[in-house]
Amino acid sequence: MRKTIYSITASLLLFPTFASAQEPLKLKNPLADAGVTSIPDLINGIANFIAFQIAPPIITIMVLWGAFKMLTAGGNESKFQEGKKTITYAIIGAAAVLLASGITSLIKNFLQAGVNP
Repeated sequence: MRKTIYSITASLLLFPTFASAQEPLKLKNPLADAGVTSIPDLINGIANFIAFQIAPPIITIMVLWGAFKMLTAGGNESKFQEGKKTITYAIIGAAAVLLASGITSLIKNFLQAGVNP
């Protein structure tokens, strides 16, 4: 009997929405202030953030690192080629990031093409 009273009291204290006839709990979308109201908007925002905020500094560092390797090769052909590969891969990575952000926009436009406003 005591356990039942304790459990009822605990449930009334811990879950007051069940104990009274209040309105249901309404949660606010934390991303609505940023203009994100749907999943495609969220994906597009993430892709744009990566493409225009994170990737440029990394690409710059990689190009500078490749140039440093080439300058400090000192006639060693393998180190010079290693620096050249680093710069090439940095440029390929930059193209991939820009294409990825463009592809998300294309997918978003394709998915919204069938929706009648």
